[in-house]
Amino acid sequence: GEVTTTRQSISSPAQRANFDPSSGSLDGSYRGYGRLVRNPGGTCQTGMPVYGMQVAGDRVHFGSFNGTIQSNGVVEMDWGRNWVIGRFDGPHFVGRWIAPACSYELTLNREG
Repeated sequence: GEVTTTRQSISSPAQRANFDPSSGSLDGSYRGYGRLVRNPGGTCQTGMPVYGMQVAGDRVHFGSFNGTIQSNGVVEMDWGRNWVIGRFDGPHFVGRWIAPACSYELTLNREG
């Protein structure tokens, strides 16, 4: 399904990180925007501000989601039937927030 497809596109071998996630180079708070990409019930917001993603070393905390950034910059976090899957590239994060009712494409930048 959508989780598998997102996982495959985010983990593409053509995209490699140019940093060591455990070095602390990603540390900080990330904010940006979520753009609706799947709305099967027609009840989802078309877009939303996204904030509160915190990175310390290779660890990510985002609301109820927690995860470890892999050496290629990819992080996969699940909570119940909800997923956040994406890639860090320097001070940027691009990924998906996948939930049973709605899915959003996330574009976040480190603050400051």
